[in-house]
Amino acid sequence: MNKFTAPSLIYYLLLGRKYIVLTLLFGLFLNAVSFNGRVGVPDFAGLVLLFWNIFQPRIVGLISSFLFGLIVDVQSGFVLGQNAFVYTLQAFIAISLHHRITWFGVGVQVLHIFPILLLSQIFELGLNLILGSAYPGMWFFLSSVVGAVVWPILSFVLTWPRRYIFRRRSYQMSNL
Repeated sequence: MNKFTAPSLIYYLLLGRKYIVLTLLFGLFLNAVSFNGRVGVPDFAGLVLLFWNIFQPRIVGLISSFLFGLIVDVQSGFVLGQNAFVYTLQAFIAISLHHRITWFGVGVQVLHIFPILLLSQIFELGLNLILGSAYPGMWFFLSSVVGAVVWPILSFVLTWPRRYIFRRRSYQMSNL
């Protein structure tokens, strides 16, 4: 007899959406705590959003990326729409490549994530230069490298509950 009924599946799906929102808020919190404007500090909210764009593109799509970018703009004090534009561009590329990226392991995913992060930083730099900011130097792009290095850790942390549930279910199913 199967112990998993339809209500538990619906509860799991709702819990999944709540988990996504919780992780996005945690990424926003890390941005606020980590002094996001410093050299070499990755955009944690953008990384978490990029992760969900790749692994759950039907739940976290372009509109949610744009709205989350507006929230980050308000939270960090940037020009309204700057992060929204960058996150939407990042989401478009990630959703376009999500089948390819999920096919590979985490080590090869880094090789796909780094160009996405670098391109989004180039567009962010272009927007800053158009708005009259000074050129920050080549160290500005260090946060893309650090973001790519952090990707395997982030991927492990964000997929841990899913692995835990599948392990527990396989254990329960083997004891039937």
